[in-house]
Amino acid sequence: LLNDELFRLLEDIKNQSSAGNELGLSPQEMAFYDILNRTIDIFQFEFDKDKLPAMAKDLKKCADEICSVIDWSSKQDVKDELRMEIAFVMSDYGFPPEYLNGVYEEVFKQMENYKKNSE
Repeated sequence: LLNDELFRLLEDIKNQSSAGNELGLSPQEMAFYDILNRTIDIFQFEFDKDKLPAMAKDLKKCADEICSVIDWSSKQDVKDELRMEIAFVMSDYGFPPEYLNGVYEEVFKQMENYKKNSE
């Protein structure tokens, strides 16, 4: 049973790595891609998924630059700046195509969790 779970986990990692390579994304960028994909699924809206790789790269770059501040997660001004920059990037890509209450907050929350857990 444990071996089966471990095998499935390794297969999932291999598949994710392969998917990231096919899209030209690093593992970290793939995490942002997954955040965007999950948001589309949660809020059930149509979006051109061909735009997601470039948007994932831009969001990662934005998060890396802003979250380079020491103790960024405890500084409200830094979190506000991150939230604003995420909204600008998403808006540049037309994500979501129409305003949907909660989409920006969901992406921010997922990105914040990712950045906190990747440090």
